[in-house]
Amino acid sequence: MAKRTLLLTRPEKSAERFAARLSDGARAAVDVVISPLMRIEPTGAAWNREVDAVIFSSVNGVAYAGSGGGRPAYCIGSQTAKAAKQANWHVLETAGTARALIDLLALDPCKGPLIHLSGRHRRGDIAENLTRLGIETQAVTLYDQHLQNLSAAAIQALKSPTIAPLFSPRTAKQLARQDADLRQIHAIALSPPVAEALSNSFPGKCNTLPAPTGDLMLKAVEKLCLRTTIP
Repeated sequence: MAKRTLLLTRPEKSAERFAARLSDGARAAVDVVISPLMRIEPTGAAWNREVDAVIFSSVNGVAYAGSGGGRPAYCIGSQTAKAAKQANWHVLETAGTARALIDLLALDPCKGPLIHLSGRHRRGDIAENLTRLGIETQAVTLYDQHLQNLSAAAIQALKSPTIAPLFSPRTAKQLARQDADLRQIHAIALSPPVAEALSNSFPGKCNTLPAPTGDLMLKAVEKLCLRTTIP
């Protein structure tokens, strides 16, 4: 079976973590090309540590928040929760999506104040929605996400069938606007908004996960890696 390309466009550390989670068989069946469409840079913002709890919606938020010292945290996604525990945060609850976390906290006796430690480009309006529900929540931007283009090596790799997991609408839009031949890409979108961001002009194929979880994305990518042909 001829190898195809697995194109990972997440920020470099996130892409490396995803590649490391692949099964040996899936990893051996593809050529992994890491070409981030987004560069992460810290803002250096300070935040008030005297709050009831923090909210993390990404592993990057955990990384730039520093050691938790046992402080409580609510997390979105299993990988975010895992990173928070490793950084000595006490994870109170883990939800799969921003909406699920908002719904969970609406039923929680905690009334804040809370802080959402995140990037500049964030989805779900977590702080705004929780504050509207009476749970005082502030959003603090710990890092910025700067868009960038595919590397020359990634553009060359697109000449063969390519699997491209996409985790955010912003990354999907950036992929769709690349000056490259995208016809052989089989994208896997984390959610309907990610798929919609590819736009109608995207010439490749796209499947959308039934639920927006990292574990489902991993399974979907491994399944395509191990297929004799990409459908």
